[in-house]
Amino acid sequence: MAGLKFRILKSFWLLLAFSLFIRQAYIFGLYTLSVLIHESAHYFVAKKCGYKCNCIAVSAFGAVLYGEFDSVDNRDGVKIALAGPAANAVCALVFVALWWMFPALYVFSQPFVAANVSLCLINLLPAYPLDGGRVFVSLLSAKTDYAKALKVSKILSVALSGALFFVFLCMCFAGVPNFSLGLFAVFVLSAGLSETKGEIFSKQIVFEVYKKRLDRGVEKKTLVFSEEATLKSVGKRMSHHFVYRIEVVEAKDGEVKKVFSHAQFLNLLSSHALDTPLKELL
Repeated sequence: MAGLKFRILKSFWLLLAFSLFIRQAYIFGLYTLSVLIHESAHYFVAKKCGYKCNCIAVSAFGAVLYGEFDSVDNRDGVKIALAGPAANAVCALVFVALWWMFPALYVFSQPFVAANVSLCLINLLPAYPLDGGRVFVSLLSAKTDYAKALKVSKILSVALSGALFFVFLCMCFAGVPNFSLGLFAVFVLSAGLSETKGEIFSKQIVFEVYKKRLDRGVEKKTLVFSEEATLKSVGKRMSHHFVYRIEVVEAKDGEVKKVFSHAQFLNLLSSHALDTPLKELL
């Protein structure tokens, strides 16, 4: 993991201090180790697929791997996302197997197995930005555009958070409140609502990253629009997984008036307002 930096946020230290105060530092350490195993698996698979990883940020809410992932294609995205839960599942199975040979390990390692099982199952939920949500977006965006796939995933995230919070309220009325479940429901809801339409679109139109993928091969597509269409409407149909040829045609007879290459259209996006009609660019 040479060159990978670790960034520990203030919330991590606060949670550590609280764990020491309630004498649960051992449990906290095991969960932290499980989280690092999870993110390290993401890192190793991402590096094997050829992507640059910059750092792992650790907080009270877990850890996040940061890197240059704008150009990740769908297949690599699925591999990277599933690596974390898979690593946790393997760790849990190894220790369960060891219990058969060394039963005394159960007392010390049961919290570690529980941490890995919970991380695996929670991250497989189809809620963005959990790993399951990222897999869902990658698979769906192979059949539709990225913005639509992300929107569907976020709707599922909001629905899931509502269901989890309902369970939390029921447990409160039953006299057995689970505040961890309530906090997780709030986290899923905030994550599902955090990315605005503008940010989704900005992610759509940063296509310079396609140059980094040419060595692996990039599929070329043709999009056809009328003169009345705007730059924004074209950009929403594009994905960083492909290189495009943009044809502008007359609305009446479909005659091709202008053809833009991928590079030319990138220049138009950077030099004109997004609501500019294509007919003004002919």
